[in-house]
Amino acid sequence: MLKNRHRTFYQVNGFSHPKLHAQSFLIAYAAHLGQYRAAALATAKIGKQETAKKLLDDAHPQLGIPSGSFARIQLMVTRPDEIIRLNAGRAYLKLMQNRLAADDPTVIRAKEQIKDIDHLVKKDVGVFVKNPLDVLEHKASKAWFPVQKGVALGIAAVRTTKRENFITQNHLEAESDKLLPGDIFLTRREWHLTNLGIPGYWTHAALHIGSLEQMDLYFADLSEMNEQTPSAIIQERFPKVYAELTQSDSSGIFPSVMEALGPGVVLQTLAASATADSLAVLRPQVSKADRWDALLSALPHFGKPYNYQFDFRIDTALVCSQLIHKAYETIDSIELEPKMNGGRLLLSPNEIAIKFDQEHDQVDAELKLVTFLDGTDIGKVAIRSAEQFRTSWSRPKWHIVFKSE
Repeated sequence: MLKNRHRTFYQVNGFSHPKLHAQSFLIAYAAHLGQYRAAALATAKIGKQETAKKLLDDAHPQLGIPSGSFARIQLMVTRPDEIIRLNAGRAYLKLMQNRLAADDPTVIRAKEQIKDIDHLVKKDVGVFVKNPLDVLEHKASKAWFPVQKGVALGIAAVRTTKRENFITQNHLEAESDKLLPGDIFLTRREWHLTNLGIPGYWTHAALHIGSLEQMDLYFADLSEMNEQTPSAIIQERFPKVYAELTQSDSSGIFPSVMEALGPGVVLQTLAASATADSLAVLRPQVSKADRWDALLSALPHFGKPYNYQFDFRIDTALVCSQLIHKAYETIDSIELEPKMNGGRLLLSPNEIAIKFDQEHDQVDAELKLVTFLDGTDIGKVAIRSAEQFRTSWSRPKWHIVFKSE
């Protein structure tokens, strides 16, 4: 009841009502910690007693207990998104507790719960790291996917402020001449609630394909074209993509970026895609022919729905970084391989930034930085160096909050 009552704490403006915002968050978070602690204790107590698990999974209608209840308790302890939620809450707690008195009961209760959970982890780490296969494989998808999709749809567009993004169209126009088809965009938008559930600082990726005019100009000398223009090839092979690329916005600007968003895989103008709070443009060190092949690999995915299971093993729907992976999947000179993470095959946008950092000093680094626009306030954007970009992936999720305070 407390969690449900205070789950929309973010709607309380944290600047005009800092104390109320902090208290509401801490009530919701402490309630969640209490549930998690109880689930961990129950899981640890039962251990491997299969008979007890079966009995506890039986339905007890007279008590309002449905079948599979204990399996759901186990799942709560080991689900990756629960771990993310716990750790995101810890980070935000450090900020919010400064707005309240040290003896505020919400602060005390949250810290007590965290201390208990930490003790449980040290005492029986197996409870937290061993994902029961029967639960995760057979129940996770059916039991949690509808909730996961519903939550993702519900918070996808939620921002806790109405301000404009730091990067403006003027900033983008000043950098647009540097862009080439096949470049990778990493973006971050502060105060979007989905940032809580996406690992790392960089939370979105997009593929710059260029407008039809830009593609025709850039690939004009490519022998693989067989005297055809990219426009003609796209019109012939991907008529829906061609139709979209020939539709300009109200300012006469044509789409030049392909990305996977809530509505699915779409084509957008540079301004629509990149007016974020921070933007990094990375250039794969591949040949011009490989760049064209990457575009041809990406274009068939236009119109596919968004992948709310966040698993690269599903290719009938795509997430943002999955589109980047699909584009360069067959290009031998660059490796953007997903890895198993919490039972899902994933490559997050932040991992692309980590790859840049790890390879930067190598002669054969596969990614180069084109530009890094680092927003610090509305209309205030700093152009950072490659060395400064290297550490950006390690920034805390509430980077802009800590900076402003």
